[in-house]
Amino acid sequence: ADAAPATAAGTLQSHVSYLRRAFGDRSAIVARSMGYALELGDDETDVQTAQRLVEECATSGEPSQRLARLQAAVALWRGPALADLGGLPWFEDQARRLDLLLVQAQRALAENRLAVGQHDHAVPVLESLCRDHPLDEGLHELLMLALYRARRQVEALAVYRSLRCRLDEELGVRPGPAMRRLEAAILRQDADLDGPLATPVPMAGPAPGSGAARATLPREERV
Repeated sequence: ADAAPATAAGTLQSHVSYLRRAFGDRSAIVARSMGYALELGDDETDVQTAQRLVEECATSGEPSQRLARLQAAVALWRGPALADLGGLPWFEDQARRLDLLLVQAQRALAENRLAVGQHDHAVPVLESLCRDHPLDEGLHELLMLALYRARRQVEALAVYRSLRCRLDEELGVRPGPAMRRLEAAILRQDADLDGPLATPVPMAGPAPGSGAARATLPREERV
């Protein structure tokens, strides 16, 4: 930030030299007036690949195709984004952006799991998302539906009661109309809630379109 040590410039040049060797191409990182720029082309970093996969799934494809892409996108995260750069404002902003992208991908992944009948597989990720976002009604609605379709009606209704109490205690409001309608439908075991039968979906492999250059970096150095 604003308190860089006197050795910062030399350390930076050393890191840039290392990365150029790792990429096997000096032109992959070019010097600019204000610093350096990574120029690998499109879809050559985890972030670019994840963004493309999530955007594609928002506009096209069958649920099974979207599911495979979203699995590949989520697999690019290996823990909290930029965790070792906390306290630096610019990086914290980027970390928040990446966290939001991950939530978007995980939510879409759960929705598409429900669409292909993988209700049991949707439950764990939705439970985790609801713990992290305890006031998000949309996520709780998806979790209730996944639990109900997984033949866990009592647990689905418990999710509603827990959210209702939390909303009342923290915000003084009731669940919205969609949540209330879903609870009523679960109580009467509405046939409209029944989901499709499970559809086999291939396991996610390497993210489509990922370039060879990004794979040459050691695992801990990839961006």
